[in-house]
Amino acid sequence: MKTYSIKVTLRGVSPMIWRRIRIAGNASLVSLQAIIRVAQDYDEDPLHQFRIYAKDYEIFGNQCVDRSDNLCHAVIDDFKFNVGDRFIYTSFTELEIGFMRNRLYDIRIESIEEQSLRKKLPFCIGGDGMPGVRKYEYTLKMLDVLKIIVDEKDTTTTVGEVRRQINALDALRLNRKKVNKTLTEYQP
Repeated sequence: MKTYSIKVTLRGVSPMIWRRIRIAGNASLVSLQAIIRVAQDYDEDPLHQFRIYAKDYEIFGNQCVDRSDNLCHAVIDDFKFNVGDRFIYTSFTELEIGFMRNRLYDIRIESIEEQSLRKKLPFCIGGDGMPGVRKYEYTLKMLDVLKIIVDEKDTTTTVGEVRRQINALDALRLNRKKVNKTLTEYQP
């Protein structure tokens, strides 16, 4: 079994929102969609679709939708990817007014190695940005945290209040430690 380093990039947003994830070759497509959802920190969407080598593999909830050849139960190793290969992942959300919103991700295979036992898989290696968060929102929250910490005259602010400000900041940025903790708890 191999280990794949993939880069998952949300299409159509600027600045770029991306994650670099290390996954095991025995991960199914159902597992991969859950790993991407955890790494991007968004709620469960009901319908997912991978487009690999011009073929669609649909997942509804946590179940594969079997169209014709039962390949959606295949694992990553079964696709015989090479470094540089690309495929697409789409997550669909039904809105209250009857329309669908989708998130379109480009996935690129960055490296393929024999599985190493150094790190548990899956594992988020890096990333930047959070879906729906603008840079100025992050900057404003960071300034709020710094004001509390630097203000020497403030003797009333409690550690709990500082923690709340830091948690509000963490909601706006990629927290790799939190993502990896969640991925460790997740058993594909």
